[in-house]
Amino acid sequence: MNGDVNNRKSVAVSDQKRELGMQWKIEVGYKPTATDAAGGGIKKDIEDLGISGVDCVRTLQMYVIDGDISESEVKTICENLLADRITQLYEYKCSLLRQDDAGALTEEFL
Repeated sequence: MNGDVNNRKSVAVSDQKRELGMQWKIEVGYKPTATDAAGGGIKKDIEDLGISGVDCVRTLQMYVIDGDISESEVKTICENLLADRITQLYEYKCSLLRQDDAGALTEEFL
């Protein structure tokens, strides 16, 4: 039993992770009622390749912001810089990046 306790301690020490910081992932895309010219062009190109069965192609822009900023600040960035509120929608999620002693990265969504 004493060996088990020591094993648990060594595992716990090696499982410690260092926080690297917050990361915000933001996707911006066209509203269903707006024309997505790039998506429409790709759909036509797919058809020109002889591939059928594709109903729709939509494009998205992905932004990744690393830093300790608040959700309200992310909303301000999205609404004033990244998305056209008339034709586009945006969605965001926040995660915490961590690195273990071996250098492996993990992402915990908040």
